[in-house]
Amino acid sequence: MDREFDIKDLVEKARLISVAQGDSNDQSNEFDEKQFIRVVKVVQNQLDQIEAEELKEEKMLLRQRDAILGNPNAVEYYKAKISDIINDKNFRKERYPQWYTSLEEAVYHEVYGLFGISEWLNSDKYKESDACMIIGDNVFFEANGEPELQKQKISRENRDRMKETLLLVSPRENRAAAKHEIYSHGKRVTVFNDNGLTKDGQDCIIFRKYHVDKFTFEEQVAKHTIPEDSIPFFKSLVQLGFNVAFTGPVKSAKTTFLTTYQSYENPRLPALSIETDPEIDFHMLMPESPIIQFVPNKENEDTVIERAKRSDAKYIVVGEARSGKWLHLAVECANMGTKRMKVSIHLSETVDFCHDVAEKITREVGGNILAYMIKTAKTFQYVFNFITLASDQSQKRLSSLWEIRLNDQKMEISMHQICKYIDETDSWVWAYDIGKDKEKMAMRESKEAYAEFQEALKKLAADHPNPDGHVFVEPYMKVLLRGGGGFGY
Repeated sequence: MDREFDIKDLVEKARLISVAQGDSNDQSNEFDEKQFIRVVKVVQNQLDQIEAEELKEEKMLLRQRDAILGNPNAVEYYKAKISDIINDKNFRKERYPQWYTSLEEAVYHEVYGLFGISEWLNSDKYKESDACMIIGDNVFFEANGEPELQKQKISRENRDRMKETLLLVSPRENRAAAKHEIYSHGKRVTVFNDNGLTKDGQDCIIFRKYHVDKFTFEEQVAKHTIPEDSIPFFKSLVQLGFNVAFTGPVKSAKTTFLTTYQSYENPRLPALSIETDPEIDFHMLMPESPIIQFVPNKENEDTVIERAKRSDAKYIVVGEARSGKWLHLAVECANMGTKRMKVSIHLSETVDFCHDVAEKITREVGGNILAYMIKTAKTFQYVFNFITLASDQSQKRLSSLWEIRLNDQKMEISMHQICKYIDETDSWVWAYDIGKDKEKMAMRESKEAYAEFQEALKKLAADHPNPDGHVFVEPYMKVLLRGGGGFGY
């Protein structure tokens, strides 16, 4: 049976103040830790009384969880209540730790367990920051793509309390597990414990923010992830219903771009989404679309796979296909005629896309790697690759866009680089190159959209031509064919 959550019990178990190496907000007076703890306790008791009077326990629990994970309405509700109590108890002149901006904020974060990371959550200075890391006692805020050590420390006692607080969103989660991942309100929190993963006393809590709340190509242009004149091309590409993959390393914006690309999809089409981590809220992105969202655990993966294969969905989205099992599902569904498929994968060397996907599949489900390379080439028509800039890791770019082409007679897979990012000039070059098979597929889907697609790519290539070669033959094909089987190396 799941344990019910009571903030008051949680407060009584742990010390409320996270002590820093530094001064208070009032530089002229010594910070009184004990007095601040007393203020927090008084406010907490008052909050408990208010909630007991106003809400039934189920609704109170829901609001408390929302506040803990940053829901703006819930946060503002508690801050307003805290402000009223501070005024009523004449606490307005009490001092608080310097990493908070107000007494209300200080009390709120001490009560709800986020302690010294509130500046990262709320300050304009870290508005564009992707990550906050707590490693042992140390706190790091990412700024311009680099982690910066903060003055405040978070003790083991308070880290344990923070973890307990964060896990309220997942009451069935095994508290003793070595790793946890929590998703809510545009944040992902990953916990690595020292009971099997990290060095003793060096447990980690990593917060990650998702900054994009406007999933449009125009927003991607504003962030300079793609060039402005590419918008008509990408809009027509979505309409043509090709199967596409979004690749790149961690934190390269591939999931953000997949979400943006998906937002232009036909909202009337029934679909399935499968994610190992629930990063994309399709019900909010496309609230009127019939999209079934699966986030299976290990024991339910096979059930979801069977359901997907037998589904009447017009397309499938596989977010973060980390294992060969999910890539195998994508290939199988494509072989059954599924179009408009969208998959994101952690791959960096896009020219070897077919080989790398086939290798992941055969390692997990077995089979012939050469056969799966061919199936992969038939499954996906276009592959996007994204990067972060070495000079500023908060900046993301579309690194390249590739068309996959298979020549059955020559048994040859070629990768055609339609778009390439040029780091030296922070710009893109294009090649007008459309395979006959892609033209045939596109014409069946929409002659009008294909005409727009063709015209847009032709203009991009004319305005920003790629002076270098853009066709690359998959080298592993020759190696595997020469080996006569492709079962391995």
